[in-house]
Amino acid sequence: MSQSLARMDVGALVPNKPLSSAREVGLALAALREKDAAFILTPLAGVDHVPDFHAISLRVLWIDPSFSVTKTENGKTIYKAGPHCYFNPAFMSPGEVGLTKNGLAAILGVAGANPISTRVDDRKEPFAAEFQAVVYNQDFDGLWRQYPGHKRVDLSPNSPAAKAMTPNQLAQARQFVAEMAESKAILRALRPLFGLAQVYKVDDLKRKPWVVPKLVKRWDLSDPDQKAAAIQEAMDTGGKLFGGGPPADLAKLAPPAMPGEPAVVPGPAAPAKGAAAPSVAPAAEPEPKAFEDEIPDFDEQPSSSLIVCACPCGCQGEITPEVAEVTKQKIGTPRCAVCYPGRQFDVGRHKDLANLGIPRWPTLTAQDVQARWATQAK
Repeated sequence: MSQSLARMDVGALVPNKPLSSAREVGLALAALREKDAAFILTPLAGVDHVPDFHAISLRVLWIDPSFSVTKTENGKTIYKAGPHCYFNPAFMSPGEVGLTKNGLAAILGVAGANPISTRVDDRKEPFAAEFQAVVYNQDFDGLWRQYPGHKRVDLSPNSPAAKAMTPNQLAQARQFVAEMAESKAILRALRPLFGLAQVYKVDDLKRKPWVVPKLVKRWDLSDPDQKAAAIQEAMDTGGKLFGGGPPADLAKLAPPAMPGEPAVVPGPAAPAKGAAAPSVAPAAEPEPKAFEDEIPDFDEQPSSSLIVCACPCGCQGEITPEVAEVTKQKIGTPRCAVCYPGRQFDVGRHKDLANLGIPRWPTLTAQDVQARWATQAK
């Protein structure tokens, strides 16, 4: 099926205007699911209520799965990320890709989600950075909810991540330590919000788009009160221009500063009329900014610190390329020690899963793994 044909089919299934009733939304989503015509990104399985003065818009986004492959003079194959996706042979099979930060940004924009990130390390180590992030998203009931994420990237000398890289990879990655930590923190908040997978099939991305239900305002302009409210909202040009944001009381819940950072305190009161102004120590010169605005995006292969466990339990534990390759050869998917069905397997973390998502044994459960090792121990 060609991509143009798929888009034509989806255009017939997705309404061209916001839907005011929960029944209309349910029928539209059910039609998309029945024909497997789209990736539907919503934290809820269904919609049973649409607030007054609102409707639900089904927004369509196409993700470009392309990436480039080049050969160096010494025969090394380099996979360069495309507009939305990348390929890493360490934990992906041919025909699979993962979402880049540009792809995630596209999803954030369509969904109207608002990421807020804060650096929380003491910045004493130049090759390490730690970020906390919160992604705010408005549910269909109109409430803003927050989803946290956290990531530390440590490429300091003798760190495990630095030892796993070649000298060239390490030199390149160290230029973007803060950017990688911030992107991964936002990613860890975004994945559980929409149930994003670590990898997707290229054929699926070419065949079907992403559909994101979004709560939007819908005014009846024949009603004088609603018309006045719509005009007042339209006058808020600043919010419209920059995308608005979550309510102020929720924004206060963003990650706080780390202990030891200087606190913001009120300035001294103005001196009385005729009194001598108090002496003020000269302000310290601001720390020079990094040149993140002058350097290109990080196009190197994702480093070993960015390979995560693909278990459906959602642990996303970091693993090295070697571990990813070995576990993929043995069971068909990259796993960390506590998610691999071996002796270190954590039964408690996986006991509620319908299966462990292992291609080699599709129906395998945590209880099966527990029983197997219990039998061997006798």
